[in-house]
Amino acid sequence: MAKVLLIKIILVSSLMQCFCVKADEKRLIINDIDWPPFFFLSKGEIHKGLGKELLVNCLTNNNYTIEFKNLPVKRTHAYMQSGDIDITVYSYKEERNQFVLYGSEPIFHTQYGFAVRQDSNIEITSIDDLRPLVIGHLSGLSHTPEITAIIEKNKSKQQVREGYSIESLIAQLLAEPSQFDILPNAKSTILWTAKKLGVSSQIKVLDFTAKQKNYFVTVSKFSKNVTQPEKLLALIDQCLIEQKNNGTYDRISAQYALTGLSK
Repeated sequence: MAKVLLIKIILVSSLMQCFCVKADEKRLIINDIDWPPFFFLSKGEIHKGLGKELLVNCLTNNNYTIEFKNLPVKRTHAYMQSGDIDITVYSYKEERNQFVLYGSEPIFHTQYGFAVRQDSNIEITSIDDLRPLVIGHLSGLSHTPEITAIIEKNKSKQQVREGYSIESLIAQLLAEPSQFDILPNAKSTILWTAKKLGVSSQIKVLDFTAKQKNYFVTVSKFSKNVTQPEKLLALIDQCLIEQKNNGTYDRISAQYALTGLSK
């Protein structure tokens, strides 16, 4: 009888240990994207990117285990809607409230603008100046509503060339003959990529800024790993504030030739 009781105690203890390990498991899946200088793919790059470094700091310091999943932009949207990935960084769009919760502290902001060939005489003083041009569009990139409307209109006139990476679009812009006239994207992304490709002298980023966009950490409402998304986002928000206040943010930004993003 005593032997049977001992076996039961051991079994119950083992089950409790298993449950505790499961309950304490803190694993998160984040999309891995090539978005210089904010995110670099985990394989093949010595850089992590400003956004990735900040996010990794916040999560690993709070004992989370991170799995990065390499996904194109469109599939990232789909996986955030299904909950197959837990976290990504988004600018605010009202329709995304259907499937994500936003943090409140921006992780960074970008100046959204345009690049042309160095020898181009194109000037942009308003969004309407885009209408007669052939536009290079990064598949899945979120533009402003006004630019999106022009891109959709120009598609019907075969005045849009789509690409799946910023590198391929810059190559199309610099091809002979050029495949399109103008490339909309974050100015810092264009400049970093052109430098990496060794074509900075062939690219001109125009002074005109269409919009400054804040980006936030978001958690999928359908996440399979995050049971308290509001609590996780509050933790990340506080961590970002601390990194901005203690100089960590500015130190990391400087590595990517970014300034003023902590303000």
